[in-house]
Amino acid sequence: MRTFLSHLLAVFGLMSVLTACTSSSTVNILIHNEGDNTLTNKTVEVPVGEIRQWLGVTPADSLYLLNEKNEPVKYVYNADRSVIRFTLPIAQKRSQKNYSVNAGDPALLDNLFAFRQQKIRVTIR
Repeated sequence: MRTFLSHLLAVFGLMSVLTACTSSSTVNILIHNEGDNTLTNKTVEVPVGEIRQWLGVTPADSLYLLNEKNEPVKYVYNADRSVIRFTLPIAQKRSQKNYSVNAGDPALLDNLFAFRQQKIRVTIR
């Protein structure tokens, strides 16, 4: 019984930590390759309006795009700045990649332990 209670307390402690680490300055971009082929060097487009809505930032604020390894990814805006574009090096068939966009220059630890509730889904083929 004592072991059960200690495990239960550990689970509640972990839940508290995750809840405390909820990030409102980061949004996930879930890129799903629905196709039957592996894609290489695929251009991905993400609506800036959705990013700004989730992050609550203005056009004057800087956005930082990070890949699955939390490494910076270069992106460009389209002509009217309504979309950001970046190159996805590889997407295996029927797989998902997870990128993140941050408002402001994120600290690596803040980004690694952020529990993100906001998600933008992008489908590629």
